[in-house]
Amino acid sequence: MMVNLIHLKAFYMVAKYRSFTLAARELDVSQSTLSLQVQELEKHCGFPLLIRDTKHVELTHEGKLIYHFAERISDLTDEIANTIADINNLNLGTLKIGATFLTLAKFGSRYYFSC
Repeated sequence: MMVNLIHLKAFYMVAKYRSFTLAARELDVSQSTLSLQVQELEKHCGFPLLIRDTKHVELTHEGKLIYHFAERISDLTDEIANTIADINNLNLGTLKIGATFLTLAKFGSRYYFSC
């Protein structure tokens, strides 16, 4: 079974903020949902990632190792989401414009173009 990205993001946010409350607020989910997602990841891993008490959340040794991967994966998924948004908002991509030779001669020296 592969690691679920939603569970990994849940763990990453809890570990980052050291708080289920703050992570749940940031992710706009309930604390109980977030707790279940982290538990599912721990179940998948076969070991605890967090040490929980009533006021604090700490990372286990294994949790610290997984956290570094989760951070990199989170950064990459954010980068993918930003790239998709840029493409959809026409901020990224290729624009092809047809023009006559005279237009190209006039503007070609000022702007890069490919034919």
